[in-house]
Amino acid sequence: MALDVGKLGAWERDLETGEITGTPTFKNFFGLPPDALLSHEAFQNMIHPSDVDRLNQAIAFSLKTKTDFHIEHRIIRVDGRIGRVLVRGGGVFDQHSKPIRLMGVIQDVTERERIKEEISLVQRQQEFLSKLNEQIGSLDDPYAIMETSAKSIAHFLKVDNTGYGEVFEDRDIIAIEREWSKGLFSNEGRIEKISDLGPYVFGPLRQGMPLFTEDVLNDPWVRDDPEKIVMYKSVNVRTILTVPLLKNGRLVAAFYVSSSQPRPWPAEDISLVQEVADRTWIAIEKARANIRTREIEERLRMVTETFPALIWSVDPDLRLTYVNERWNMLMGRSPDQPYHTDWQSLIHPDDLAAVMSKEWPRADRQTSHTLEIRYLSPDGTYRWHLVRAVPTIGEAGEFKGWHGTSIDIHEYKLAKEADKKPSII
Repeated sequence: MALDVGKLGAWERDLETGEITGTPTFKNFFGLPPDALLSHEAFQNMIHPSDVDRLNQAIAFSLKTKTDFHIEHRIIRVDGRIGRVLVRGGGVFDQHSKPIRLMGVIQDVTERERIKEEISLVQRQQEFLSKLNEQIGSLDDPYAIMETSAKSIAHFLKVDNTGYGEVFEDRDIIAIEREWSKGLFSNEGRIEKISDLGPYVFGPLRQGMPLFTEDVLNDPWVRDDPEKIVMYKSVNVRTILTVPLLKNGRLVAAFYVSSSQPRPWPAEDISLVQEVADRTWIAIEKARANIRTREIEERLRMVTETFPALIWSVDPDLRLTYVNERWNMLMGRSPDQPYHTDWQSLIHPDDLAAVMSKEWPRADRQTSHTLEIRYLSPDGTYRWHLVRAVPTIGEAGEFKGWHGTSIDIHEYKLAKEADKKPSII
């Protein structure tokens, strides 16, 4: 009862005859029927070849020192499945201290080890994904992201070739801009026609289903087509896994891994490659968005720096937050000089008093305003400028300040005032 409760099998080996007897639980661990006869030679054949010497050494040391042995090893069940057992036993000696029997108990720890391996695999995968995030998150080149992801998953899964391809169905192509290969292909990538691959490949991918085969030469799509067999042999590919990437129901990319030796593709490997594909796409889109933003900012900078006017921004408290280079040039200031503390000293006192006395800077924050103001020039004189201020409103409707331009109208102002003077004739 104690053995049953503990899910233990008891066994005994006669050192004279080599016969091994045991409880039904013991024999069940090996896939044997309860009444099966088991010789020492047959038992040795059921021990994993890599563990036989280690087990025999542990038993020999136990008999020599008259101590128990405690060892964990793999077994080969009758159906060919590999199991793992924990064995504890010791010798029985006669009055002359000669060992005559071995006795012990055995416990099946296959499930325990499977769980440990799964936990270990999950931990290693999480560590891998965390490191991959750091690597591709620090890159701003989409092609470098593709190649880094491909190389990283290839090393982790121990495969020969990996690649990230973007799908353009309107152009009938999949563009593998970057891939990683163990010397089989150029890492610069390639272009393939979708129509050449056919619905057998792209049909499942369009539906979001991964496509994989343990051995391409046994795959129905390949084995009946001599040209495909020659092609796969020429590139030394025997196994391949491709996962799709769908966005808004549309196939936008695919990530593939392949190797020169047949191999199964367990669910955890498929999920990992899918996760890598998702993270790669996100990193690429972010990098491309940053590139577009930088290009827009550069074009905007060129416009603001070449525009023949002062361009500026102020926050709700009328503190300058941005000025263009023309502001600095006309005001005799260097670009690195602070500009948010003394800008009011650049405005003629009469104009500044008039501006600050108005309510629009504080109350009317929804309407654009136009003013004529005199700015202090580097030569110490004041010049008239036409100022236009536009309110900046945030996404939530909050007032965030003003954007404005100041255009020099001094000569125009003087000419206009001259025209208003009465003629002396």
